[in-house]
Amino acid sequence: MKSKGFKANIEGRVYLFKLLQSRIQSKRNEFYVGLQLFYRENESTNSVDYSPREDETKLYADYFGTKRTARGFNITFGNQISVSEKIILEPFIGLGMMNRKINNSDIEYNETEDTRNGTGLKPLFQKLNLEESSGNLFNFCFGLRIGYRL
Repeated sequence: MKSKGFKANIEGRVYLFKLLQSRIQSKRNEFYVGLQLFYRENESTNSVDYSPREDETKLYADYFGTKRTARGFNITFGNQISVSEKIILEPFIGLGMMNRKINNSDIEYNETEDTRNGTGLKPLFQKLNLEESSGNLFNFCFGLRIGYRL
């Protein structure tokens, strides 16, 4: 599969200190709480290394297509910092829920009949591309936005 994807989100905010005490001129620091709604979809080719449970001496690499969608929400907490008259920094964190749906195509690996192989975090990352990882999950995000005021 050719790798491609799409992401969209929208966020509404409440600046708490502006809400609590109305003032004409804004401070250089503004704490906010927001609600972020998001939708993501992408597709790519992935692989999983596995062995059949009845003969673990055999090793196979399976290449398959993956289509993923995720939709959900985050409650975000952040601080809008005016560094200068034009530059704004926004560090933030968020907690929420998402529903992830994963569809695999042309896959030979079978969770009930085979064992995933690999060392370190490789089996974990392979599992994230399999249909068994679909469902509702808690979501955590953090980041730093940089803005330019026109």
